[in-house]
Amino acid sequence: MYTLQWDDAYVIGQPLIDQQHQMLFQLANRVFHISQEHNQRHALQEVFAALFDYTERHFHDEEEVWQSLEATLCRQHRERHRQLKQSLEAIWSEDSIFAIAETLNRLYDWMQELVDHITQFDRFMNQQIAVNS
Repeated sequence: MYTLQWDDAYVIGQPLIDQQHQMLFQLANRVFHISQEHNQRHALQEVFAALFDYTERHFHDEEEVWQSLEATLCRQHRERHRQLKQSLEAIWSEDSIFAIAETLNRLYDWMQELVDHITQFDRFMNQQIAVNS
């Protein structure tokens, strides 16, 4: 079974954003945990829906925090968010949600992409806010 461990190395220094990143880890871990239970289809759909909804909310909140930065940076960040949302939506599609092993592999890979996004893009954006303050 997959389990994702939050690491303080992922902290970018924006309390709200850091808290939301941790919640994304918790929700993904709930998906991994529920997938080990029998007759989990309905519960798995509910948790995946919560993960997707929370991801959208998080990206919106993050974009609000970064909005004071240069327009090109913000556009690039929004585009990366759009790509991550599309990837998560593809994993959550009706066809793949019931192919549990494939779904879990794809979600784990998606979370690794999210970690890269956090440690590279989000950290950079937060540094830009500090520079511009």
